[in-house]
Amino acid sequence: MNDMKQTFTLNLHQVAFGLCSGVLGATNNRMGVWTQGCSLPKCVGCASVHTWSAARGTQVTVDQLIMLARTQKVPPSGLTISGGEPTDQVLPVIELVKRFRSAFAEAEVLLYTGLHLPDFERRHPDLMALLDVVVAGPYDNEFTATPLAGSANQVVKLLTPLAEQLYV
Repeated sequence: MNDMKQTFTLNLHQVAFGLCSGVLGATNNRMGVWTQGCSLPKCVGCASVHTWSAARGTQVTVDQLIMLARTQKVPPSGLTISGGEPTDQVLPVIELVKRFRSAFAEAEVLLYTGLHLPDFERRHPDLMALLDVVVAGPYDNEFTATPLAGSANQVVKLLTPLAEQLYV
């Protein structure tokens, strides 16, 4: 029997701490993770062109990310995962969310995906079951932004009572 724990590695563009409520979430002092690589058709007016190439980025283990989050002076109140396209690395993203929830039980988790909501729900039910909020659909700069979505054509789906409390 093999008791070795699997190591999950993400290809990341950026990690940030202390994000305020107006930046990708409702709570202050958020942790933001931007994945590197996007296999989806390119969004109109994408502000994250620098995250498209999967050949770029930094390899970071989920263990390293959780350790970094634990060392913050103020614990993260939430986790926002964006990209790139996070679902291109779905297994390490799932592990990140699980480990983040274990370390910061009161925090909420929000994920941005360029997939349309029905496609996200069908392709990634295991990931969706772990989230408080998903913002789904391609960004399009022809539409104005909303408080959570980069463009009004994106769907904001509140999945938990915590999300309802924070975002309504």
